[in-house]
Amino acid sequence: MSQPPENSPEGYVPYVPPPPSVPPREVADLDWSAPWQWLALGWQDLRAHPGIGLFYGAVGGVFAALAIASIEVVFKNTGVMLLWGALVTLLTVGALLLPWAAGLLVIGPLLGHASWHAYRQSVCWPMPTAALSPSAEHQPHPL
Repeated sequence: MSQPPENSPEGYVPYVPPPPSVPPREVADLDWSAPWQWLALGWQDLRAHPGIGLFYGAVGGVFAALAIASIEVVFKNTGVMLLWGALVTLLTVGALLLPWAAGLLVIGPLLGHASWHAYRQSVCWPMPTAALSPSAEHQPHPL
């Protein structure tokens, strides 16, 4: 038991919280057939509620495509991407040094827009045929 602080009243007993009552975590031994069972259960869920599964699948597919494209950009333009990463880091750290991280109110949107331009200039997606008409508003950024 810990010692009471100096000048404590007679009979003082410090509060000692009880140990946490979290059940121990166990890792199960999995059978080699478990992945097939997971696929079967996933298929049942997809048939029962297709909207949720299709939404998560679409979101996952978009993020995977963006991640693969970003990795390709880093491998093709390593020096430029290292410079961009250093600039993002320095601006973010500088913004965090202001009281209450108030600099993030300016740096956050600035880096968001700048990152969008960086992505647009570094990844070229094929233009749809409707966008090739002279009346198309958006033109690809020059590299």
